[in-house]
Amino acid sequence: HEFADFIWLPSQGKVVYRRDDRVPVNTSGNGLFDLVLFRSQLSAAITTLRSSEETQETLRDANGKCVGAKVLSSALFATSYGLTNNGIIFTGYPVTGSQDRMMSSGSCLDSFQDGLTTACAWDSRIKGEFYHQTAISVPLTQVKSFIN
Repeated sequence: HEFADFIWLPSQGKVVYRRDDRVPVNTSGNGLFDLVLFRSQLSAAITTLRSSEETQETLRDANGKCVGAKVLSSALFATSYGLTNNGIIFTGYPVTGSQDRMMSSGSCLDSFQDGLTTACAWDSRIKGEFYHQTAISVPLTQVKSFIN
C-alpha cells in the first residue's frame, strides 16, 4: 500500500486505519472523501458542543470525555468517515475516485454563506471547537509494534 491514515483511539483500545493505493488513471470511479468532522455544521450545535467540553474540563469529568469520544467514533463509523462511492452514498469498498476528490478532507470551506447559521467547527467568528492534532510519522511496517 502506498499511503495510509490512522485514527488512534487509545481510551477505547482501537485504531482505525485506511490504506490507499494508486490505480491507473483510466480506472472509473466517482468516489469522494468528505470527512464528517470537516463539513459545515449548525453553529448552535458547535457552540453547544464546545460548552459541554469546557464543562467536562472544569469538572474533570473523565467519564463524560470517554462517552463523548465513543459517540464521536460511533458517528464516524456510521457515516463511513465521509467516504462515498459516488459523492452521495457509501456502498462498500473499494472506493475509487480522482485524487482531488479522495485526498481532500472535507467540504467545509465550500459551504454556503448563510450568515453563520452554519459554520466550520474551527471558525473563530463563533465559539467553535478547539482543534489539537499531534502527528507523527511511523513506518507502515512498524505501526503494529508502535500501537502495542
